[in-house]
Amino acid sequence: MKNPSVQYRYSLNTLYIRSWSISYRLMLFIFIFR
Repeated sequence: MKNPSVQYRYSLNTLYIRSWSISYRLMLFIFIFR
């Protein structure tokens, strides 16, 4: 925890990956149950 900017970037990156995964799952769900 010596550099806060790295921590911030890492948290932002995980948030982005999580949101992308959720949107991908939603798209797959819509595609299957069309």
